[in-house]
Amino acid sequence: MKKFWICLIAILCLVGCGNKKEEEQPKVNEMANTVWIASDGSEMVFGETEMNWYKDEGIHDDNYYTGTYEYYRGQDAVKFITTKLSEYGITEAELEEIFANGVEEETKENFVVFNLVYSGIVIGGETTIPERPLVPWFGFILENGTYLEVVNMNTTSYYEFTKK
Repeated sequence: MKKFWICLIAILCLVGCGNKKEEEQPKVNEMANTVWIASDGSEMVFGETEMNWYKDEGIHDDNYYTGTYEYYRGQDAVKFITTKLSEYGITEAELEEIFANGVEEETKENFVVFNLVYSGIVIGGETTIPERPLVPWFGFILENGTYLEVVNMNTTSYYEFTKK
């Protein structure tokens, strides 16, 4: 019987250690170095951690927002929106209900959160600092990672983007 408990403890330790190693591995940012075109013709360009949202596709010298972003997907997105963005009042139970009742692709695995922090707005060649720089979005990445449906959590504006 003593061997049984020693084996059980050893197995639990191995399983626990395995999970920790998995959590410690860095997440891949699938948004890094991508370009997305919105349904209104605007263009979102993501670098490694920086982003620019241009009013018009291909016109990069005026009329754009600039800043940084964080991107979360799946369980990481659920955790981020319910803890770091808790002031918006979205709960894990509400999200689970959305995942359970949503359309086929609107799953937890396809759930995304963007934490955009604008450092400047360039209009008419002049740069201003936004009054409310934090602009979180949440939604879904669909169609094999080529289509985004997101909602601005500050304004409830809905955006659709197609990967270029």
